[in-house]
Amino acid sequence: MSYHEAIASFDTLNSDRVWSTGSKHSTKRRLSLDERVFYRSNKIFSTTSSSGPPIRPIQSKKILDSDTGRKNSTVKPKDFIPQKFHDVYGRLGVVMLVAFSLASTTMAYEAVVQIVPNWTANFLMGTSELDNGEFLVISKPSDSIVVTSAFMFALFSCLYLYLIVFMLSYNKESTVRSLTETRSTNSLLTRFVLTCHSLFKTKRVHSEPTPKETRTVIAVAAALSRSKSLKAYAVKMQQGPVLRVHRANKLIHNILNTNGKYYRYFNASLDFPKLIFQTMSLETFLDKGFRLSIIIFYAVPLVINWLVSFYRFQRTRPDPLVLVGRTVSLFDLFFSVFSPILMLVYAYHNFDMDRASYATRVETLTPGMFDRIARLFADPIQMELLKSSFANLQVTEGRYIFVKCFLNGMGVYKWRKLIKHLILRSRSTGDSSKKSVVHPHSRVLFSLGACLFLSCCVGIAIDTSFSIYTSAKNCAPYAHCAVYSYRWEWEGSSTCPCLVFIDRELSPLTYNEWMNAPDVTDAVRSLAASGYLQTIQIVNRALPELPEELRLSKNLKDLILVYTKTRRFPDWMKEFVQMQYFHVENDFIHSGLQYIPHDMFSGMTKIRFLRTGGASGLTEYPSLKGLSKLSTLVMTIVRHLKELPNLDELSSLTTLYIADAIHIHSLPSLTGLTSLKNFALFRRNQICCDGWATGYCDLTNFQCLPRTNEPAVTCTSDRIPAADLAIIQRIDGFLCGKNITQDLEASEPTLESTDGICQGILYRECYLNGLRGICYNGRMQVVHCDVFGEYETMRRLQISRGVGGVCDPETEAWLGCSITT
Repeated sequence: MSYHEAIASFDTLNSDRVWSTGSKHSTKRRLSLDERVFYRSNKIFSTTSSSGPPIRPIQSKKILDSDTGRKNSTVKPKDFIPQKFHDVYGRLGVVMLVAFSLASTTMAYEAVVQIVPNWTANFLMGTSELDNGEFLVISKPSDSIVVTSAFMFALFSCLYLYLIVFMLSYNKESTVRSLTETRSTNSLLTRFVLTCHSLFKTKRVHSEPTPKETRTVIAVAAALSRSKSLKAYAVKMQQGPVLRVHRANKLIHNILNTNGKYYRYFNASLDFPKLIFQTMSLETFLDKGFRLSIIIFYAVPLVINWLVSFYRFQRTRPDPLVLVGRTVSLFDLFFSVFSPILMLVYAYHNFDMDRASYATRVETLTPGMFDRIARLFADPIQMELLKSSFANLQVTEGRYIFVKCFLNGMGVYKWRKLIKHLILRSRSTGDSSKKSVVHPHSRVLFSLGACLFLSCCVGIAIDTSFSIYTSAKNCAPYAHCAVYSYRWEWEGSSTCPCLVFIDRELSPLTYNEWMNAPDVTDAVRSLAASGYLQTIQIVNRALPELPEELRLSKNLKDLILVYTKTRRFPDWMKEFVQMQYFHVENDFIHSGLQYIPHDMFSGMTKIRFLRTGGASGLTEYPSLKGLSKLSTLVMTIVRHLKELPNLDELSSLTTLYIADAIHIHSLPSLTGLTSLKNFALFRRNQICCDGWATGYCDLTNFQCLPRTNEPAVTCTSDRIPAADLAIIQRIDGFLCGKNITQDLEASEPTLESTDGICQGILYRECYLNGLRGICYNGRMQVVHCDVFGEYETMRRLQISRGVGGVCDPETEAWLGCSITT
C-alpha cells in the first residue's frame, strides 16, 4: 500500500463514521494532518491498545478542574455562608488593612511631591515664609520624569485601595465564584506556556512526507483497518490538544499555586531581585552618609527580611494561613513604601528652627539684607538631613521609576495572591484532617538557594559594619567634616570620603579674630582630594583661593563662602554642573570680590540660588543665559558694574534683589521674569535719583551726592519701560523707596567700633560719631556698634515678644528688658 493510498483509506474511514463525545450530541469532522500521523513524536496512540475502553473528551474538563487547585463544587448558592473577618485573615488581617491604607496615602503623597516638591516641603515643615518659600531649594527633574513618576505613584495608590476593597469582599458570592473559576484554555498565560512547550518538544509537520513519515502513515492506516474500536482512537485524537492544555495548566498550577510543587522556587526567583534592589537602597543610604540611626533602622530589617525569605524558601511544611508569606510581604511593604516616609518623619522631628525669632527679622530688616537669609541661620547638619530625606522621595531618573514599579508591582501582585488564597481556604469544604502534599527539595536547588541567601545576608552585615568603621576612622581627624559617606575601600585607603564641610563662626567677638580668621585651605584641600564633597559652608574663616583639588568634586551642589577673603574664582568653576546653591559674601572694603569667570554659570543649569555680595571690585558680571531653574538672584555692592546681566531666560526667577549698583544707568528688561514675586532695589543706586526710575531728577538726593573718586551723577531723559514698571507695581516691589542716608563704609566694623566700644558684648548701648546704636554682629560680622537703627528695632521687638534668646536686664535695660521680661 502506497503512502497516498493509505491517506485516502484513512480519510474514507473517517468520513463514514460519527464520533460520539459521551453526550446526546454528535460531531462529524475530518482528521487533521497532525492526527493522521498520530502525534508520532509523543506516541500517544498504540495499535495494541485499540480494544481498551474509550476515553471520552468530557473527562478533560474534570482533569483540568482537579489539577488547577480550584474546587468548583465547594461553593454553591445553597451553602454560601458568611464568614467572620478573623476566621478568614486571622490576627494579621487588621494589620494588613492598616498597612494598605497607609500605603495608599503614602503613594498619593509621593505623587504630589513629584509635581510640587517645593510647596510640599514648605507645607510640611511650615517654612513657606522662610526665604520667600525657597528655604530648602528643592529642584525638579525633567517634565517627562515628573509626569511619569506622578502617574506611577497615583496608580499604585489606587491599587493599594483596590487591595482593601478586594480584601473586604470575602463575603461576596460574586467574588468567591470569580476566584473559583477554572482558568480559560485561551488565557494568555496558558497560551504562553503552550508556545514555549511547542518550541522545545514539537516539530513542525512538513507538507512533503519523509520516508519515515510515509512508513508511519501506511502502518497506521493498516492498523485502523484492523481496529475494532475506531471511536476510542478518534476520541484520543480529539483529546490531543486538550491534553496539551491540561499539561500546561498543571505546570502553571505547580508554579503559581501555594501548594504547587515548584512554588517555593517561583517565590525565590521573585524574592532574590527584590532583595537585591532593597540592598541597593541600603548602599545608597551609606553612600549619601545618612545618620547611623537611620542606617541601622534600615539595615536590621533588611537582614531579617533576607533570613525570613530564606526560611520560607527552605520550608517544606504547609502554611495554610501563609503567615510566613504575609510577614515577608509586610517587610517588603516597609522597604518599598514606608521607609522613605519614616526617614522624612525622623528629619522633621530632628529639625529645629526658631521661626518666631526669624519673623522679627522679616518685619524689621530691609528686603534682600544678608540677615534675612533663614538658611544661613539654620543648623546646617539638620538642613542636610532634611534635604536628603526630601530628595529620597523624589524620582529623578528613569531607572528609579523601574525599581519603584518593580517593587510595588510585585508587592501588589503577591498581596492579591495571598488574599485570594485566604478567601478560598476559608470556603474550602474538603477534609481538613487530610494532610497537605509535601514537596521535598531538590538537593542542588536547595544548596544553591541557601548559598545565595545566606552569603548575601552575611555580606550585607559585613559590608555595612566595615563601611561605617572605615569611614569613621578615616574622617576622625577632620572635625569639620559634618557628613561623610560610609565606604569600605578595598585598597585600604585612608582618604576621608567627606560630603559636607562646615566651618563657621557666626559671631566673632574681637576685631583681630574677624580680620585674621584661621585659614582652612589645607583642610579643604585634604577633604576635596577624595572627590566626594557636595556641600561647603565656610563663615568667617580664610580661604583666599579655592584649592585645585576641589576640582575633583564633580558633584559639588552647595557652595557658601561668607567673609573668606576669596577675591577670585578659577576658570574651572564652570565644571560644577550640579551646583544648586552659590553664595559668596565678601568684606567689600578689605577683600571685595574682584573676578568671576564670564562663563562660570554656563554649565550650572540646575542652580536655584545665586547671591554675590561685597562684589565691589567686579567689573563684569557673568552671563546668566540658560539658568531657567534659577529662583533667587541677589547682587549687592556691585559698585564697579556698568551693566547688569540679561535676565530674559530666567523664567523661574521669583526673587530679584539689587543693592548698591551705583553706576548702573538702567535695569535689564523684566518682561521675561514670568514668575517674579519679590523685587527690591535699595541702598545707593544712581537710577533712583537721575530720573530713570522715579521720573524726575533730584541730584540733591543722598544717593546722588558727589563722592570722592567717583564720577558725578547727571540727569537722564531715559525712563523705565512701562511694562517693567507695571511688573514691579503688580508684585508690590521696593523701587527706590525710603532708603538709608549713610554710606556703607560707615557701617563697616573698625577697631574702635568693635574692641573700643562694644568689647564683644551683644546688645550693649553704644555711640558712634554722635549717633546712638546697638552692639550687634550684623551680617555675621564681628560684634560692633551699628547706628543704622534696624537691628535695634529688631531686638526691641524680640524682647517684647519673648523670642530670640533671654534678654539680660543689666545690658539690655535700655531696650526694654527687665527682670520680669
